Amino acid sequence: MKNFSVFSKEYEILFKENYLSFCKNIVNRFDSYYLKREYGLFFPSCGSNIKEKIKFIIYGQAVRGRGWNEQPHFKVTNIDKSLINSAKEYFNTSEKGEVNPLEWVENKWTEWQMYRSFFWNVCYKLINSYNNLPNDSPDWYNHLIWSNLMKISPAENGNPDDIEWEEQLKDSIKLFKQELLEVQPAYAILITNWDWAKDFLSSDCSIKMTTDREFVVAEGKFGKTKIIVTKRPFIGNNEKCVKEILRLL
Repeated sequence: MKNFSVFSKEYEILFKENYLSFCKNIVNRFDSYYLKREYGLFFPSCGSNIKEKIKFIIYGQAVRGRGWNEQPHFKVTNIDKSLINSAKEYFNTSEKGEVNPLEWVENKWTEWQMYRSFFWNVCYKLINSYNNLPNDSPDWYNHLIWSNLMKISPAENGNPDDIEWEEQLKDSIKLFKQELLEVQPAYAILITNWDWAKDFLSSDCSIKMTTDREFVVAEGKFGKTKIIVTKRPFIGNNEKCVKEILRLL
């Protein structure tokens, strides 16, 4: 099966460094809680293997929970460099009968209750609206890379805690900027909140805060890419969020 990843060997080296550095940093804390904990490893998932078709990189926070039964898992005391390729393959290879690594969102929409996800509702409605297509068009995932600000998260559920955040933040910022440099999407949408996003938007990103919108909290530029940061509520008016983003595109 074809791998859809558009990222370079340089990116994969940075990705490996993030994984190895995280393991080393956590081990050096000598904290049994983290030494026993199992983690999931996320690699950005590409809806096309042609960079020019990718108009959006849409960022979440981190992959959450064991619903990803086959997602590469690890403990920091058991380093396995083959996990790098496993993660790339897992998130960039389509399932049997599917032609796209992100087609699962459509196919599992009801079974996995994807319709409850604020994140995925914004993704498909935003891209279809941008392309002047009806909401039920399946074309949206061909123009998207799904990424997360944090590539490592607890396997059992939830986002990284403060320590897990701290021990991967430096390398996560490098990965974020490398993704934008390599793909140069028209838009990077960070569906998170300002506390999560602010460390990734340093002085080389021209960012200004917004105070007059319900969902969009900041906008700016990194190179050729327009950056928009929104809130990510568990329950919210995703259609209003989409309208706020569209006004800025």
